[in-house]
Amino acid sequence: TAASEAALKRAEELYLARGRVEGVASVSLERGVMLDRADRSDEAVVALQRALQLATSVDSNYLRAAVLFKLSSVAAYKGRNDDAEKYASDGLRLSEEFEGLNAFGRVDFGNVFVYRRQPRTAEQHFRQAVDASVRAGASRAEARARLALGTLLMRVGSVTDALAQAKAAFDYYDQTG
Repeated sequence: TAASEAALKRAEELYLARGRVEGVASVSLERGVMLDRADRSDEAVVALQRALQLATSVDSNYLRAAVLFKLSSVAAYKGRNDDAEKYASDGLRLSEEFEGLNAFGRVDFGNVFVYRRQPRTAEQHFRQAVDASVRAGASRAEARARLALGTLLMRVGSVTDALAQAKAAFDYYDQTG
């Protein structure tokens, strides 16, 4: 929306005025997310590439990984699976020390294999995401991973396990709204 873009523009101006490059990178990431949600993926990629360049310039592995995971999602949605896999793989490497973020990235990586119609590989990544999020105590990441895993398991006919995963995700979302 215009109001969202105005708020992002203002935040970017404030960060620029204070010389906070990491803040500008974060704003570019949020802009990319917003544009992607508005089905403006080409513009989203431009914003995300800018965010990646800025995050790299300040050596923020966390922010670089977050941007790479979003770039992976956009690429996978557009059918650019090789790019999606590379972005997610690079993001996973950078996020090893941030288990919650790493769990989110593993879901994105798993989704690449869903798009490639490789359910066994996708399942492995979704299960790794569940394990990583549990270790990190990252409930939101765990719910996202369990929902992705449950959806995949339903598609391949593992109904009982799928329902258990979906129920665990539902319990989280039911508690948090």
